Amino acid sequence: MSSGNIIPIHRPRASAQRRKPATTRDRAVNAATGTPVRSLAPFAALPADDREALLASCRRKRVRKGASIFTQGKQHDTSFIVASGLIRTYYTSSTGKEITMAYWEEGDLIGGPNFLTADTVHVWSGQAVQEADVWVISATELEKLVHARPFVARFVIDSMTAKLFWVSSLLQAFGTQSVFLRLAHVMLKLAEMYGVPTRGGIVIRHHFNQVDLANMVGATRQWVSTTLRHFQRDNIVCCRKRHLEIRNIDLLRRLVGDGGYRDERPDE
Repeated sequence: MSSGNIIPIHRPRASAQRRKPATTRDRAVNAATGTPVRSLAPFAALPADDREALLASCRRKRVRKGASIFTQGKQHDTSFIVASGLIRTYYTSSTGKEITMAYWEEGDLIGGPNFLTADTVHVWSGQAVQEADVWVISATELEKLVHARPFVARFVIDSMTAKLFWVSSLLQAFGTQSVFLRLAHVMLKLAEMYGVPTRGGIVIRHHFNQVDLANMVGATRQWVSTTLRHFQRDNIVCCRKRHLEIRNIDLLRRLVGDGGYRDERPDE
């Protein structure tokens, strides 16, 4: 998609130690969206002793809103697990344009894609969208844990797999969909990842303004504003002051699936 973390710690909190590995219930389907509920998996799937060993190798750091966590082109020697808050990862082109890759929250592993090596550079940048906490771990320590603990290795593999699916989805959208349909695609993905069912539909629990959406689909803010009014007219979405509510998730799916929705405006 296109556009725009931690206090030393040696033991996880007691609540984290008692958390059981993710179960079928943890991965239940959201009845409102028809998609798997986003949980702390694969982080939550770690057995308690493996999670404790992982966090014991980390230091915890607080990151203020808007602060950089890692920077594209700078040497990669650490990775991060989001403890709280929301993190945006993005790519900056040679012309200065930002391409938002994804948003990450509690339990997500970020900072790669080369999580186990310290002799590469970051291919993306990471920024705190809101005040956040992250666990920081060196590539060397993470590699040791991967060799010694199979479940930690599985955690890294599953995290990388999730990222691969996400990037593949973005590439497919950019390669085959108009900007109009990309916005529908983005709203559907936001509903799947951050949606909270309500009487009227599905509210995106994080605040994404029009600039954020524009940076995710490669359009101008004005274009996104016009398109959202178009969606509101047909009761597909409702734009509130701080949150976006999806009113017709089934139509969004049809939009992304077959492009059958009639857009009366020329594409940007």
